[in-house]
Amino acid sequence: MNLNRRSFIAASTLAAAGIALPARSSLARLLPSLTLADTYFEWKSVADGCHIAIGEGGNALAVLSGNETVVIDSKNGGFGEALRREAAALGSPVKTLINTHHHGDHVGGNPAFTKDLRVIAHANAIARIPSQVERSNKSAQGAIAKLKQSPKATATQVIADIEALLQSSPTDKNFLPTESIPSSGNITVGNLSIELYHVGAGHTDNDLIVYIPDRNILHGGDLLFNNMYPYHDPANSGADSAGWIRSCQKIIDLCDNKTVVIPGHGDVGDLTIAKRQIEFFTALREQAAKAFAAGATREDFIKTEPEQFKSYSSNMRPITLGGLYDEAKKEAGK
Repeated sequence: MNLNRRSFIAASTLAAAGIALPARSSLARLLPSLTLADTYFEWKSVADGCHIAIGEGGNALAVLSGNETVVIDSKNGGFGEALRREAAALGSPVKTLINTHHHGDHVGGNPAFTKDLRVIAHANAIARIPSQVERSNKSAQGAIAKLKQSPKATATQVIADIEALLQSSPTDKNFLPTESIPSSGNITVGNLSIELYHVGAGHTDNDLIVYIPDRNILHGGDLLFNNMYPYHDPANSGADSAGWIRSCQKIIDLCDNKTVVIPGHGDVGDLTIAKRQIEFFTALREQAAKAFAAGATREDFIKTEPEQFKSYSSNMRPITLGGLYDEAKKEAGK
């Protein structure tokens, strides 16, 4: 069963205006096990009142709480308006955005939220987000050609969103959060308490783990890449694989066997994702250290194909291995 276009637009309009929809007429009732033809993103229900938007950047999570919705991460540049519109159509207006870290595929849609909503990130993200603005704007411009070839009926509206965004010439201030937290903390959205944890440098120096105890759901941002080589960039993001392991251990400590775990990229799962991320970095940190000690060059190491991770998507493998080699060299004092 699909939600027809007229119903979806009506739902979007009411929710954007701040009118909460009854649960029986909202998208939330229809989302489980459905892909809605009249949304741009693929939405999947993952827990009570919790839905992820897949595509065009990292996994974004929308959580309904009372008469408001909180969104976690905002996709690539240009897709923020569509994300906000569709998240609102779940049943309640979006009031809060949380950025798990500063990378462009997680903050590129921020201008659709910062103009009038509460946007929260770690304090270290404030200095790093401006480095993503040019990339995000170029990504938005480049998306137009792809969207023109899309069979989705909603692509036309997304093109209009992007054209309006680019015409406004967004700058740093359009992407920057309205609030920052220096370490860990709690916020309240509707009737939910949301716990935010910063363990230290991991994937970046500004990662936030977002845990919602009442729904037993956790968004790990890019501390978690499920079944794929992660983007690991110590030079430009403050990444640290030893710290990454500590952050993943914190995720495990927060979870029980029923916790729904949202990775930044890849399929939704449980705490096994964090356990595998620790195994991944533990093994490859050791391999990088041995390779450096044996005299292997960086170029040699990034060409290796570790057997135990041969099933992982390898698009990022040279970047991952290069970053780990650089760490090994630094730790060796060379």
